[in-house]
Amino acid sequence: MVKIRLAQELWDEIIDCLAARPSGVGHLAVLRSASLINRSCVGRAQSYIFYSISLGVGQSAETVAARLRLLMTLSPHLIQYVHKLEIQGGGIQVWAAIAAIPWSHVDQLILNRVGGSSIIIERIGVLAGLRSLRSLILRSIVEWEVSDYSDVIRRATGVRKITFVQCGIHRPKTPWARDGTVARPTYLGLSPASPILSLLFLAEFPVDLSQLAHIHCTGFTDPRINTFLRRISGTVTRISVNGRDQVLTAFDVTALPLLTQLDVFDAHQPFNRLLSSLPKKNRISVITLITYGLMYDARELESLLLGGTLPNLQNVNVQVLERPPEIEARNPTPPRSKTMRDCQVAFPRLYSMGLLSVEFVSYYEQPLIL
Repeated sequence: MVKIRLAQELWDEIIDCLAARPSGVGHLAVLRSASLINRSCVGRAQSYIFYSISLGVGQSAETVAARLRLLMTLSPHLIQYVHKLEIQGGGIQVWAAIAAIPWSHVDQLILNRVGGSSIIIERIGVLAGLRSLRSLILRSIVEWEVSDYSDVIRRATGVRKITFVQCGIHRPKTPWARDGTVARPTYLGLSPASPILSLLFLAEFPVDLSQLAHIHCTGFTDPRINTFLRRISGTVTRISVNGRDQVLTAFDVTALPLLTQLDVFDAHQPFNRLLSSLPKKNRISVITLITYGLMYDARELESLLLGGTLPNLQNVNVQVLERPPEIEARNPTPPRSKTMRDCQVAFPRLYSMGLLSVEFVSYYEQPLIL
């Protein structure tokens, strides 16, 4: 290790700068090297390295269980750095090892293709009940019964964001009893999940939507989606959609009279048609365009944004997402200065009116795209 006398705050600042570098330059490798070079860098570097961990992705059950046991016995101090925990599949052995870890700072839990045995559901419920947890993402869950969803979500009383991505229900008519506790999310994500939409209509389902402010939904062909939008119309001020979603025009945006922000990933013709259908007296003041790069002709979009359909428009925020590390390493994105200029050229009127802003979002911090 190198011995250089600097205040700890300066070492922390160095690590923060390294962590902010684009992922294509070897984000985690740089941090690991820094922690080996100087002892003063270890704690700060580890807080980034172990911020997010994935279990079960390309790993055997024995490997996952062994690594968790090693974490618990040799490096328990690392547990405090884990804020994002993703678990894919996993049998009884893996979940026993997961349950043995005293997770204390996990604020986002992602469950992918997880089974529905009673033992696993009970252990997931414990994770869902963590005081630190704020976001719960269920992805490709197809083995859970209605009671399993209920048992997990009723424990998530501190969670503010709940997302269902391509989830189904095993034996949907199975009855269950509602417990007294409920989740009260302010954000709800729904990707083609009509069975889940059915649950949200049931009074027994342990989700209280009275505080819901932000809904993110894509791919819905279920006509009840507009009935659902009207049900939550008294609180929702923000909606996120996919601009290529061909069923966007089926959305009745008039059902959300309090809407002030509209986010779109990959704005294209379906989104343009949605803008055209907005009521003239809408309250939308912020449009967020989420993209990996402006790959489309933005002239029509700019004309719609300034054509009178958005009388209260105050800001069009272009969020440029960093691409995955493996893609960035092979084909680096242009300098940010060029991307900034491209956005200004693509939306010249918005730029000249001071309505355009551009934000660059790290791969590790970008929002979930449904």
